[in-house]
Amino acid sequence: MSRSLLNPLTVSAKVVRAETKVPSLGGAVFNRDAVLEKGIHVHWSLPDWLTPVALPANSPFKMWRIVRTAPAPARPAPAPAPPHA
Repeated sequence: MSRSLLNPLTVSAKVVRAETKVPSLGGAVFNRDAVLEKGIHVHWSLPDWLTPVALPANSPFKMWRIVRTAPAPARPAPAPAPPHA
């Protein structure tokens, strides 16, 4: 049986309007060897309680599916019925 788990996350985003040189993790200190491409770069992480060092064999948390959702637009209230003459 499939189960869902909703948990708040901290998410940050950076809008990059043009290619930008940034430090690479494998380079020398203060290098600018990597490039962020134009676009929106989103960073997030799972909560600590969902990322233990070792998961038990019967853990349901072996795979993750991240889904982007948007609330449904509000529906306008129905127009009142015209009065009877």
